[in-house]
Amino acid sequence: MNISTKPKAIGVAFGIFSLGLLGCHSAKDSGGLAGEAAAPEAVGRRDARRLMQRFESGDFFVPAPDETVKQSGWEMTNEKGATFIRSTLDRQASRLVPIGREAVPELVRWLEHREMQIRYIAHKALEEITSQKPWFPHFATLEEFRAKGWLEESRKIWMSWYAH
Repeated sequence: MNISTKPKAIGVAFGIFSLGLLGCHSAKDSGGLAGEAAAPEAVGRRDARRLMQRFESGDFFVPAPDETVKQSGWEMTNEKGATFIRSTLDRQASRLVPIGREAVPELVRWLEHREMQIRYIAHKALEEITSQKPWFPHFATLEEFRAKGWLEESRKIWMSWYAH
């Protein structure tokens, strides 16, 4: 899929959200009978999962060639040696924020991803959606997150927010 232009990228993202949120989905997607709408929380989780899977595959939304965007100088190198610019990752997280509250359980699952850029996208979106900012160091390894309790503490904070 070519997403090099702004209208196409926006159309793809909007299409994912609008199809799910308006109930325009198949019975297979909803787990119900044909014509039966899925619960909003299931739709939100599905939309968040689809976007995160897209990012996991390396298919990031990119600005159009003529679009002016803020570009940070902050970079991170993941466990495989690939370098990512923070503003690029922030742009991906911003695609998840409109899903809102119903994305939270799915995004919490992605905090355990083996690659830090995927954890960062989930973390950033969770902060934007919930306004909760638990300690979640960007450059820590997954093993560090688990061993030092940061992953569990973050999970508790965000799921507690979701439950209330």
